[in-house]
Order: sequence, then structure tokens, then C-alpha cells
Amino acid sequence: MKFMIRKIIFCIVIIFLFDIRGFSKDIIHKYFPSAKISIYSKPFKYYRIESKNFRGICVFSKDICNHIKGYAGHINMMFCIDFEGKILQIEIVDSPETFYYFNPSKWEPFLRQFLLKNILKINYWLKNIDTISQATISSQACIETVECVS
Repeated sequence: MKFMIRKIIFCIVIIFLFDIRGFSKDIIHKYFPSAKISIYSKPFKYYRIESKNFRGICVFSKDICNHIKGYAGHINMMFCIDFEGKILQIEIVDSPETFYYFNPSKWEPFLRQFLLKNILKINYWLKNIDTISQATISSQACIETVECVS
């Protein structure tokens, strides 16, 4: 069983390393299936999204805030923000943390705290975000990443 899990993780890492642009678009299409996606690179890499229900941008923290680290290293997060500044989607795309600390049942409620918050008014709400017990360093790094992206 452990061998199979290692093999799956290895395949995911290889796919991530060799197809990061396609991988990023695939993640965005997961939330906005019929969206038209355009890639821009100035002043940083971002993805402009246009669909029937959403117009905005998606950014990946690795392209903007690569200096922020969690307990085990860099945490790559995806943010989809509408043109009014509201966070409509946030996801942890890649992390070196172990599954015990990055268990989705712990992280999904944490990430939901950011949804529909306006990044233009970050000073009003960011201090009220709760960190995750036993993953304080990594959850604090995620909070710092949200602040950096805004």
C-alpha cells in the first residue's frame, strides 16, 4: 500500500514539474469549466478568466510570493478574484507538508474563511482569521500569502 501511495505521489510530482502551465489551467477549469482563460505575465503571471458567471483573475502564489514558507517549505496557493476584489476561490495547489498536517478536513474550513472577502479591505478582516491548531506555522504562512497577493 505504501509503495502504491509513493508511486502516485511521484507521478503527481512529475506531471507538476513538466506541465505547470497546463496544470494551472486545469485547476482553473475545475472551478470555471466553460471559462475562456488568457495568460498574462506583466507585472506578474496571472490568468484572466471570462465566463458567463465570472469575470476576474486567478493568480498562483508561487508567481508572486515565493518567499513565504510554511513549516515544511513553500505553499503554492491559487486565488480567483473578481474585478471588485472579492476572493471567489482559494485552494492550496501544492505543499511539502505531510498529509497529517495538510488533511483536507482541517484545511477546507480554514480556507472558507477567506471566501467572499474583499482584498481591497484586507486590513479589516485579516486579523479575524483563525489558524489551524497543530499547523499554526503553515496556516500563518497561508494568511501571509493572502496578504502578499492583495
